[in-house]
Amino acid sequence: MKPGIAFLTPAGAAFALICFFLPWGRFSCAAVSVARTGPQLGGSLWIVFGAAGAVLVASAVLALRGRFARARGLLALLAAAGLAVLVLSQMRLAAGARTPIGRMHPEEFGVKVGFGGIGTAVGLVVALLAAAWPAGRIRSRPSACPRTAAPPPAAAAAARPSSSGTAAKPVRKARGWRGRRRGPARSARERSAR
Repeated sequence: MKPGIAFLTPAGAAFALICFFLPWGRFSCAAVSVARTGPQLGGSLWIVFGAAGAVLVASAVLALRGRFARARGLLALLAAAGLAVLVLSQMRLAAGARTPIGRMHPEEFGVKVGFGGIGTAVGLVVALLAAAWPAGRIRSRPSACPRTAAPPPAAAAAARPSSSGTAAKPVRKARGWRGRRRGPARSARERSAR
């Protein structure tokens, strides 16, 4: 994993953990207005908290052991699980609650989304994307036009004239152990030298 991106996985998980304790929403009915945090809402949101905590702890332990890059899939899976539970709980909230007088939707209760829920989602998305980001260098594609592509180093050396003005001979590859060529194509001199 690139060093510039590696810190984003635990940073996103830590941000999600902090935002979990901030107000997730404000509920108002008549003259009463109440703000609720993640622990006060509870239920399946504790799974989100556990997933963010697991990403943070696992990334710290794996970084100390030098195996952070190998376990990116595990970290991405944990962050995706927490994000999935968060999305499902928000869908359930948006569907409304069944009451004796009918289904009540959040807009009817005066629900306003707070920073805690949004921040937790953003932290988990950052952790997921940083863990799932491709590792290693970005390789450039080969040129589509062969004329503009650079020649291989051996061909470039052969094309350069030497100091005497003639083209230099290409360098021959090593013949193997003890300098003899292997295989069926041997010259008569090599066969007699044995």
